[in-house]
Amino acid sequence: MAPGTSPGDADAAFEEIGDLTLVEDKDIEIGLPLIERARVVYTGNHPFKSQPMRGQLIVESWEVEAAILPHPGDPKRKIPPHPGRPAVTESSKVPTMEHGITSYDFSLRDQRGKLLTARRMPPNAHPRVANKPWHLVEHPEHLRLFKRLRDREGRPEFEVMIPMGRRAAFDNYVADKERLIGRHTSLADYAAGLRQTPE
Repeated sequence: MAPGTSPGDADAAFEEIGDLTLVEDKDIEIGLPLIERARVVYTGNHPFKSQPMRGQLIVESWEVEAAILPHPGDPKRKIPPHPGRPAVTESSKVPTMEHGITSYDFSLRDQRGKLLTARRMPPNAHPRVANKPWHLVEHPEHLRLFKRLRDREGRPEFEVMIPMGRRAAFDNYVADKERLIGRHTSLADYAAGLRQTPE
């Protein structure tokens, strides 16, 4: 209590909390950046490998009025919208962990046993991933989990490939996420009496 204040003054100050809100665990979760064009390569040998992951990319699409276009012969002139010109469709991808399940299919063969080649890494790629099946994965948490997955012998099952332009965003996400996981683990251990101080 500050000098010169009475208990009544302190109670009055305590009551002035109209703009305060409780912080929930979900409020301190880190954001989920979209990691465009990232690939996950399956390095195992299961012919019909699939991997489910909690969470998904929500694709939001909307139509925008036909744009006012620059005139091809004169950039200073504009072509106004025309009823015959279709509207422009724009979209965005939003990673979320709150909804749905995503199943990633890394099958080497189709249901008839025919070898699938459409989504295979080229033969001149890195030896760890050459000729291996890959899947587009732009969800940062899915990428982090794929990097951690191991087979029964403890060997990595997947390789994660990130475009250079998105590498920093992914690395920052992983560092923040694992620091948050470590913090939650430390607090849980502290609450259970396994630690002397909450680190």
